[in-house]
Amino acid sequence: MQTLSRWLMIFFREIRFYQFSKNLLIFVPLFSGHFFNLPGLVSQFILGFFVFCCVAGSGYILNDFCDLSYDRVHPNKASRPLAKGELSVNVAVLMMAVLFVLGMGLSLVFLPINFSIVLVTYYLLCFAYSHYLKRIVLADVFTLSFFYSLRIMGGMFLIPITGFSNWLIMFSFFFFLSLAYIKRYSELARLSQEGHANNQAIAGRNYFPADLQQLGLFGVVSAFAATLILMLYINSANVVQLYHTPQLLWMICFINLFWLLRIWVLVGRGLAIEDPVMFALRDKLSLAALSLIGVIYMLASI
Repeated sequence: MQTLSRWLMIFFREIRFYQFSKNLLIFVPLFSGHFFNLPGLVSQFILGFFVFCCVAGSGYILNDFCDLSYDRVHPNKASRPLAKGELSVNVAVLMMAVLFVLGMGLSLVFLPINFSIVLVTYYLLCFAYSHYLKRIVLADVFTLSFFYSLRIMGGMFLIPITGFSNWLIMFSFFFFLSLAYIKRYSELARLSQEGHANNQAIAGRNYFPADLQQLGLFGVVSAFAATLILMLYINSANVVQLYHTPQLLWMICFINLFWLLRIWVLVGRGLAIEDPVMFALRDKLSLAALSLIGVIYMLASI
């Protein structure tokens, strides 16, 4: 029993179970389109969430294979089961294959074909990122942002009675692009604090401590771009059809910009935030901001 419990802990750590909260982005189109009162559709989204977790878990294992030599010398990633030697390569390969086949199989049988296409695109992008894109300046952060946007896109394809929302995709891209820049900025800041030279890159990446100022600029501009897109959306004709009091949604714009800029201030002060999404789930002010956005959403809808 103890062996089984230990193996399950290793399994969940390797597939980064704590990261599965990011897959909740699939539900964003369900709420933004006001379809949450359709029980059949909700159950389809729950299945879509499970399927994406399986495929994403397989992608995380793939990434660990490609980064194995770098992870073993990384201060945090060295504790991952594959890097630490708690999980054999053969077992990890089996886990990766089973998760992918399970996820894709359920998707092809029970979910729309477009959702399966999103899953395949996500996995191919994982492969390209793990083998090549992560070593190209700027291409890596763009890819990280696409990963999040693909989750939202998958949710859109689970709704057969609505069109594709360019507003939501563009907002999510710039929003998560800003967070991706925070991730890289935080890693570079840590190198600088450890006394690394300006010409010494992050292991497995092509960023140098000398790039800090540029990355900060790109990240803050992306935060403003995301907020601007949200403002334009609120001012569009689409919103009037979905909300009874759309004027309240303007408050969300200010909360969004405040939250993003606050994280940039914290990172600039030296706080290590290499995963902004997980930071938000542990940060009281971030959770309060998210709760306030939920309240505003409900008030604007009724």
